[in-house]
Amino acid sequence: MLQTLKKQGYDFPSSCIGILADLWSKDGQQQKDLGTSLIKTKSSINKMLAILIEEDLIVKKGVSSDKRSKYIFLTQKGKDLRKVVNQHHTSVNNKLLQKFTKEEIQLSKKVLSECYDFLIKNENEQSINDK
Repeated sequence: MLQTLKKQGYDFPSSCIGILADLWSKDGQQQKDLGTSLIKTKSSINKMLAILIEEDLIVKKGVSSDKRSKYIFLTQKGKDLRKVVNQHHTSVNNKLLQKFTKEEIQLSKKVLSECYDFLIKNENEQSINDK
């Protein structure tokens, strides 16, 4: 996907996609909330935000009631990028649907879901044992 984006003039590391996805679902978030959502350190988020600002995908804006609080908003270019990502996703999804039967896709979803549930359960049990 990043190669597709580069061809269209977007050039940023894949680690920044999470910030954009969070903003696509809810524009105007505080930096600390993005860090919490993505489980990233403040310095990691700062670096990613700097890249996205340089790419003109986001802006930081202060709030009149608290000048120290900065909110992150998508620029028009950042909003337009969502359309590009959605088109790419649809294209890849259509190719996958042509390659696999519905039954194969359902089985894959089931296996992946069970793997995820197992990993979560294992993580929770490990957390309890560590206490």
